[in-house]
Amino acid sequence: MASAYACAQIGYRRQIAPGVNIDAGFAFGRDFATVSSGIPTIGGEFVAVHAGASLRFGPGDLTVGTRFMNRPISESHHLHIRTAEYLIGYRVTF
Repeated sequence: MASAYACAQIGYRRQIAPGVNIDAGFAFGRDFATVSSGIPTIGGEFVAVHAGASLRFGPGDLTVGTRFMNRPISESHHLHIRTAEYLIGYRVTF
C-alpha cells in the first residue's frame, strides 16, 4: 500500500523515570491518493492515533511504538482501510 497525506498532529510526552519516556498522540488530516494492491482509491479525511516509549541507551534512545490509521477508500460508499504500524528503532541526535 502506498499513500500521500497531509495532517496536523497533537502529542503528549512524559518522562516516567530518568531516561524513560512515554508518548501518545492523535493526528487528523487529508488522504490524497492511496493505492492498495495496485488499485487507486479516492482520498478523504483520516484519523490516526499513536503510542510509544523510549529508553535512553548509550548516546541515543531505543524507541518502540505503534500507530493505527483509519484511511478512506471511497467517501461516497463510506469504505475505509484500517492500518497498523509497529515500530522499533534506535535514534541518535546531535
